[in-house]
Amino acid sequence: MLQAYSPVGFPAAGSSKVRRHLESLRGKKIGFLWNQYNTTQRFWPRFEEAVVAKNEPGAIVRAYKENTWTPLAGEKLLEFLLNVDCAVVGVGA
Repeated sequence: MLQAYSPVGFPAAGSSKVRRHLESLRGKKIGFLWNQYNTTQRFWPRFEEAVVAKNEPGAIVRAYKENTWTPLAGEKLLEFLLNVDCAVVGVGA
């Protein structure tokens, strides 16, 4: 699990919401959000294969950015998030 901290460097006490945890990803909808950055072209497809092979998801949802330097369009991001149980997000995506 990734932990997000305040950009100030000190997390605010008591500001964390209760997170729901998935016991297993088997049969769940896994989403992959990737920026398609040139140096990750060989890594990311293999990474996805490994995640899928290990977790046996029920469905795979992909959101690949068309431009590595701009954010994924808000409506596309929302659609992506509403259709997955778990999201795997590449750095910079």
